Amino acid sequence: MSNVFNLFKKGIPSQKKFYSKYIENNPGLNGITYKQFKKNNYELDEFYNYFMNMSRYDFLSNMEITNIFKYLSNNLRYERYTTLKSIVISLNKTKDDLVKKRKTLTDTLDSNLAKSVENIISHILMLKNELASKYNYNSLELENAIEFEQISRDILNPEKIDEFSAIGNILDNLEILSYHDLKGRSFSDLLYKYIMHAKVTNNKEKLNYYKNLVTYISNIKPLNIKDDVLKELNLNIKPIVSVTSALDQKISNLEYDERSNRYLVKDFIISIDGDDTIRIDDALSVEKTSDGNFIVGIHITDVYSLGIYANELLNCKKEKEHVCKIKASLKEFQKKNCISLFLEISSNGIVLNHKLLPTKIEVDRNLIYNDVLKILYQNPNSEYTKTIINLTSLYSVIENSKFPVCPSKENLPHLIVNKLMLLYGCIVSEEFLNKNVAGFYLSGDQGNNFYTTKKSKYDAGFGFCDTYTKATKPMYDKSSELCQFIIHKCLFNKISYYEKENLEKKLQLVADSLNRKSK
Repeated sequence: MSNVFNLFKKGIPSQKKFYSKYIENNPGLNGITYKQFKKNNYELDEFYNYFMNMSRYDFLSNMEITNIFKYLSNNLRYERYTTLKSIVISLNKTKDDLVKKRKTLTDTLDSNLAKSVENIISHILMLKNELASKYNYNSLELENAIEFEQISRDILNPEKIDEFSAIGNILDNLEILSYHDLKGRSFSDLLYKYIMHAKVTNNKEKLNYYKNLVTYISNIKPLNIKDDVLKELNLNIKPIVSVTSALDQKISNLEYDERSNRYLVKDFIISIDGDDTIRIDDALSVEKTSDGNFIVGIHITDVYSLGIYANELLNCKKEKEHVCKIKASLKEFQKKNCISLFLEISSNGIVLNHKLLPTKIEVDRNLIYNDVLKILYQNPNSEYTKTIINLTSLYSVIENSKFPVCPSKENLPHLIVNKLMLLYGCIVSEEFLNKNVAGFYLSGDQGNNFYTTKKSKYDAGFGFCDTYTKATKPMYDKSSELCQFIIHKCLFNKISYYEKENLEKKLQLVADSLNRKSK
C-alpha cells in the first residue's frame, strides 16, 4: 500500500516527516522550503495519486477515509482567498476524476471499491462545505465564483486564446459567465478592467482583441455589456442591438393604456391553487417560440395599486384592506391590475431576458391542483393542455436544487407554481440590486426567516440568483406588499438619492418590527 495509506494506519503523522518522505520520492522538489510545500498543498496531490491508483485489492475502508479527511480538515491552512481557491480547485479535480473512475469500474456498483470511491466523493463534498463555512462563504456561491473567475481569466487573456475560441468558450459557459466573483464583479466589470490595463500599457494588439470580442458578444444579453466598456473602445454598439429577441418583440406588441399607465396582456392565463384558496394572487402564462425557447409570464396581483394605504409604511384599516384584497383577487373573466414578470428562458434553462411591467390581465380559468391532471387526460388538444405541458417542460429545465427532478404527477402542479414563484422573487431581487435601491430580502432558511434591507445570503437554490425577495403573496404577506411598494417607487418611477436613503431607513424599521414579531 502507498505511503499515504500507511501514514493513516499508524495515526496522524508528523507533517515534517511526511514532507521528508515526499521529497525523497520527488527529487525535483529539493530546495523547496517546508512553508512553500504547505502553501502549495502537495498533500492533496499525494492523496489524489493514491485515490486514482486504488484497485479492488487495495481500497480504503470507511474509517480510513474518515481519518484522511479529518486530517485534511485540520491541516489545510489558508489565510487568503487565493489559497482557499487553489484547494477547492484541487478537490474538484480529484472529485471529477473519481467520478470518471467510478463510471469505468468493471465491478458492480455494490462492490467494495465502488463503495470506497463513492465514499471519498461524498467526503470531498463535505470537506468543501466545511472549508467554505470556515471562510464564512456560502458553498454554492464559492464554487460558482471560482468557476466564474477561471473561465473569465482564460477568455480575457488574449495570450491564452484567440477570438474565435473565446466566443465559443463564452457560449459554452453562458450560465457561469452570467454570475459574478466574490467581490460582486460581473464579466462586464472584469472586461472593463482588462481593457483599462491594456490602455495604460498601450498594448494595441490586446485592445484589438477586446474590441473584436465585444463586437461578438454585444448581442448576448445575460452578459450585459455596460456602456463604459463600449465607450473605452469607442464602439457605437449598444447592449441591446437591432436583433430583437422574442421577448422584446412580444413586449413591443403589447397594447399600452395611457390612462392606467399599464400594458394590456391578452395571453391565455391560468391560476393554479389549492381547493381551499379564497384570495388568488398569482397566475401564469407560457408560450413556446419557434427556436424552442419559452416566454413565461408570472402575474402577481398589484395590491399596492388599489390606493388603500395611508402612508409609505403601508398602514390602513383592516376592514378596508380586507375588502380591497378580495377585489384584487385574480378571479377568472375579470380584468385586474398586476405586476407581471415576463421571462425568455432557453431550452436548457438559462434566463436570456426578462422584463417587469405594470399590467392589466384577465385570467381565463382558475384551476385547482386536481383539475390540472384531469385536463391533461380529458382535453388533449385544448389551450389548457398546451399551457400545462409547456409549464411542465419549463419546470424540468429551470435548475433549482430545492425541487425534485421527477416529482409525482399529483405533486407536480403545486411544485410548478412554487418554482416559478421562487424565480419571480429572485429576479425582483436582482432588479433591486441592479438599480441600487433598498430591497426587502429574506435571510436564513424558510423555517427561521429574517427580514433585511441589505443584500441577503438566502439560498434560493438558483445558480444565477443569490438573494431572495418574497414578492408573490401580497394578499397574505406584509413583505410582499412592501416589495410592490418598492417596485412602484423605484423601478416603475425615478427616485432621487435622498429619497433612496429615506426609503431604506423606513424599510429597516418595518424589517425590525417583523423580526421582533417572529421571535
